[in-house]
Amino acid sequence: MNENRPAARKSPWLLHAVAVASAVMLLAGQAQASDTARPASLREIAPNVRAFASDGTQYAAWQETETSPIVVLDVATGQIRNITTPECGLELQAEQATPRGGGGRFFLACDHEQEDVLNLQTGQTQPLPHELSRYSWDRVGALYAEDSNYRGCAHLNDCIALYELATGTLSERHTVPLVDLNRPGAPSLTICPALRHRVLTAEHEAPPDFAYENGLYAHPVKHTYVEIDRCKRPPILLATRGEPRDFSLNNGLLTWDTGYPTRGILEEDESRFPSVLSAYQLATGKRRNWRLPPRLVPYAEPTRSTLGYSTHTANTVFWIADRSVRPNVIGFEVETFAVYSAKF
Repeated sequence: MNENRPAARKSPWLLHAVAVASAVMLLAGQAQASDTARPASLREIAPNVRAFASDGTQYAAWQETETSPIVVLDVATGQIRNITTPECGLELQAEQATPRGGGGRFFLACDHEQEDVLNLQTGQTQPLPHELSRYSWDRVGALYAEDSNYRGCAHLNDCIALYELATGTLSERHTVPLVDLNRPGAPSLTICPALRHRVLTAEHEAPPDFAYENGLYAHPVKHTYVEIDRCKRPPILLATRGEPRDFSLNNGLLTWDTGYPTRGILEEDESRFPSVLSAYQLATGKRRNWRLPPRLVPYAEPTRSTLGYSTHTANTVFWIADRSVRPNVIGFEVETFAVYSAKF
């Protein structure tokens, strides 16, 4: 009969889809069980600040007013100290691009629309090129500052500007804004072929809603899942209760939250579950949740909710909660925040 007929070849895409589906079903069950654990509580460490920033590794900083000292927390030692920066204030990290890399450096907004870089280890500041607002610096690492949306390259969309902090060398590069600001030469991040298209597509979304580090691409799926795609292994799928956002991936630690941005919940249905901040350690699979504290925010919708954003360092998670807002021509502008934290 057809005993000698060769077996039909299955599509590589079909085999991959079956493998992914099997992994998703298994991991989704495990993730759902993990997500039902009782969330821990966050501790308020700064009740009223105008700006907050984290380098994703060792330092977090905040400032109460434009003229008050900048408070610096070293999460490795627990030490807190103050740095005075006359005529400059800490920039809002929420208004910058996704931070990539450490180095203990933060942006300062100074008089006459000048931007400086503050080195937390030395307390010294360094002015960045301004040139009639030609540059808009939005990422900084140990060795370079980057303008990830530089418009100075003629007829090219993918263009960045780089400023080498040690030498003052200014350069332009025709590339997408995925470079290592902590290595000499600021090389482009190595992205395997399996992830490259998805990562580059996500980078062009406004605003970007993903995190990438060392062959790991974390992003939301179907509004209630976090998917971590890997180059040569099946993806990891983590169930959430609420829509995940504010992805941050540094030093093998992924964090996200199910709170709401400053615009509130007008553009989506409010979740029936309490909002949480979540952390997932890639090496061990350990996961923890912290309940986000609802706050009364006048003018916001609703007035009592979990508005804000999350981030982390190597061993500490932070929730930067909206404390007060004011209406503007496009919606709301945050005036002050309250900062909460917890050790992972």
